[in-house]
Amino acid sequence: MSISTALTTARRGTVFLSLVCFAISYVALVDLARIAGLGPEAYLWPVMIDGTIAIGTVAVVGLGGDRTAWSLLAASALVSIAGNGIHAWLTQGSRIAVGVALTPPVFLLWVTYLTVRLGREGGEHIDNSDELPEPVEAVADPRTRALELIDGGGVSLREIARQLGTNDRTVWRWRDARESILSA
Repeated sequence: MSISTALTTARRGTVFLSLVCFAISYVALVDLARIAGLGPEAYLWPVMIDGTIAIGTVAVVGLGGDRTAWSLLAASALVSIAGNGIHAWLTQGSRIAVGVALTPPVFLLWVTYLTVRLGREGGEHIDNSDELPEPVEAVADPRTRALELIDGGGVSLREIARQLGTNDRTVWRWRDARESILSA
């Protein structure tokens, strides 16, 4: 399986898992909000909590591990973890029920983390043993060369990174930094 196929599958799986976790968690959080006395708003509270998890998941996967996106995902997941656990304890009073209730948000964080790692590090683990590596071109200023290749078009950022012997995330940051300077 190619790294791009694995990454696409992992990203889609992470988004799907966030929807499954939302569905599982929704009922428990609505009930917990009712216990807390929220009334009709009880149906909106889980949407806020688990909706933020879904947005945080998409942001983390899309931004490749941005700290702000991770903090949003972690904070909303912690509220969901606590809410699901408290609900299980209040309604079932068993450790097993608490463990089952904690599983969706914990697994969501875990899968999201691994998806981001796959996106960052996956390209380094591709085994193309049949192919000989092409020599890396010695460039005095790889950033300038990368921006020249981007301007020339027709070459992916991943290919530019490979040609220059750097990470594709670095090339993306160079491109984005230049675009933000030009747009200012």
